[in-house]
Amino acid sequence: MKKLIVFILFLSAVLSSSCAHRGIANFDHTVQNRNDGGYTLSIQGTIRALAPITPEGFFPKRDVSYHIELVGEGENLRYRNHPGFYYPFPEKVHSNKQHWDFGYVWVDENKEYIYINLYWLDSPDGLTESDINGKYKVLKD
Repeated sequence: MKKLIVFILFLSAVLSSSCAHRGIANFDHTVQNRNDGGYTLSIQGTIRALAPITPEGFFPKRDVSYHIELVGEGENLRYRNHPGFYYPFPEKVHSNKQHWDFGYVWVDENKEYIYINLYWLDSPDGLTESDINGKYKVLKD
């Protein structure tokens, strides 16, 4: 019985460490146009861990809230056969929280979607995705 308990604790520790940055996310977002041609993206939501048992409890959840500013119109890359607008971090992407080391934000040519691609550097040579990476619809009035 002791071996089973030790095994379960070991397995939950392994799962919680490998699933710490992943989970089931449910986000709501709003997008506002800025005067300089950029966007203000507000993201709120909850992330529930995939691991059944973690040091924080059973299937713990955490609330996230980000306020991201895309400054200016971005770099138009149509001339390189990649229609859209490129916003490099940290030059044109600002946030109320610093939850990544590098990345970029992309707005498609028709300005209908914003694609967030932000990452943490993970030792020794890996990358960990930001919780908010993904595709966000620009809601038109």
